[in-house]
Amino acid sequence: MCANAVSTSAGVLLGLLGHGRVTFRDATLTPRRALRFLLVNAVALWLAQPLAISVLTRAGVGVVPAKLLAVGVGVVLTWTAYRTWVWGEAAGRATDVRPSVPRP
Repeated sequence: MCANAVSTSAGVLLGLLGHGRVTFRDATLTPRRALRFLLVNAVALWLAQPLAISVLTRAGVGVVPAKLLAVGVGVVLTWTAYRTWVWGEAAGRATDVRPSVPRP
C-alpha cells in the first residue's frame, strides 16, 4: 500500500513537471496550475477510474479488461482537462509551434 502511494505520487509529480515543460512547452509552474493539475488527477484516479471499473464489471466485463478500459477513460479525461483547464492558453501555443528540423 505504501509503495503504491509513493509510486503514484512520484508519477503525478513527474507528470506535472513533464506535461508543463515538454507537452505544453510552458515552464511556468504557478500554484494555481499545480492545484488544478492535482485536482484533475484526484478526480481521474479516485473517482472516474473506480466508477468506470465498477460500471464495467457490473455489466459483465472482466476485471482486467475493465481496468484497462478505465485507464483509457482516465487518459482521455486528464488529457482533455490538462489541455483546456490546467494549461489552457499554453496548450494553444504548444500546438502552434512547429518543430525546427534542419534542412540540408
